[in-house]
Amino acid sequence: MSENHIDIAWASVHLAGIYSSLGDFEKARNLLAHSLIVYKNNFPENHTDIAWIKSYLGESYYNLKNYTKAKAILEESISTYKTLFKDENVKISSVYVPLANVYKALGDSKKAKYALEKSLVNYEKHYGKDHIKAARALRSLAQIYLSEGNIETAETLMNKTLNIFQQNKHSDVYIALEDLADLNLKKRIFVKNKENRTPSQNTRTQAISYLEQALEVIKAHFPENSPHAMRIHSKLKSLK
Repeated sequence: MSENHIDIAWASVHLAGIYSSLGDFEKARNLLAHSLIVYKNNFPENHTDIAWIKSYLGESYYNLKNYTKAKAILEESISTYKTLFKDENVKISSVYVPLANVYKALGDSKKAKYALEKSLVNYEKHYGKDHIKAARALRSLAQIYLSEGNIETAETLMNKTLNIFQQNKHSDVYIALEDLADLNLKKRIFVKNKENRTPSQNTRTQAISYLEQALEVIKAHFPENSPHAMRIHSKLKSLK
């Protein structure tokens, strides 16, 4: 076993996390794929670190919109963890969140909700209701309700998510604000298509406000030309 190779691979996993947070999912995926090869060459297939890397690799494939590949890798990660830990272990919960996002993307909201609700219960039990991990599970759950047209429940969960990120002074505040902007835009579509009436101009104004707030958070935490900033600028341009 080469300790040097293992150390580099371990560091590469954490570097991949930084690239992912910056929106460079391709670099993250490449680093994780290489690290996985190194770990597989040095440890048995059911090693906890291999399951750990697979959880991040699966999430990177989700971010790259390769949902089939993401699903396979994340399910492998959970399967390994379940041979090592009880189902309520938070390591398993950490994989349920990205897997739920994949299920949602593939159109299986029922499986997605089940995975998120299990994850949320475990996070709140182990870390408390105001933890970042709980907020991320809530955020994904809100996305499912929004996709189902349950705007009221989605908005309640999104506001809870925003409050937790704000309490923790976490940069993911921008994500929660962007979600609320998208929700307000979908409110307009819902009113126009479902209720057959002219939507209130207030929803558009509120969406712009959320996006402008999100942009300020991004400017404070990310490079000026980050994919996050470019995306928000594009959304604002389409609304103004």
